[in-house]
Amino acid sequence: MDGRSYAIKRFPFAMCEEEHAYNDIVLSARVRSHGGFLKLIGCCLEFRYPVLVFEDLEYRALNIRGSLGSLDAQVVLPWNVRLKIAKEVAIAITYLHTAFPRIIIHRDIKPMNVFLDKNGTAKLTDLSLAVTLPEGTEIP
Repeated sequence: MDGRSYAIKRFPFAMCEEEHAYNDIVLSARVRSHGGFLKLIGCCLEFRYPVLVFEDLEYRALNIRGSLGSLDAQVVLPWNVRLKIAKEVAIAITYLHTAFPRIIIHRDIKPMNVFLDKNGTAKLTDLSLAVTLPEGTEIP
């Protein structure tokens, strides 16, 4: 595909997880134009399990400790980088809460759902567990 690499996400789960896959597809498509989310390129529903294709994976996911690489790696991100990541994730969450008539709640924010691009910009992903609140609902 044009000599580029892509991130492929597959949902090899039980039938009840199928709803999560479709949720991820629909919501990822809605936020695709915002720079704070990993961009959905396409999906395929013809396989046994749904498959999502995301933008070029020059992006690296944070590990459970909030650093890059494996858990064994001793690379710790400096505080100024951590604060930048937190700010960029907060901007993406604010977008979910304010850009649509129905507020979107992510419900699965964790380091492994945050990717950094080659410039260190944070990209939020995995909207499979997100919910939308009824129109007119306000967050206190």
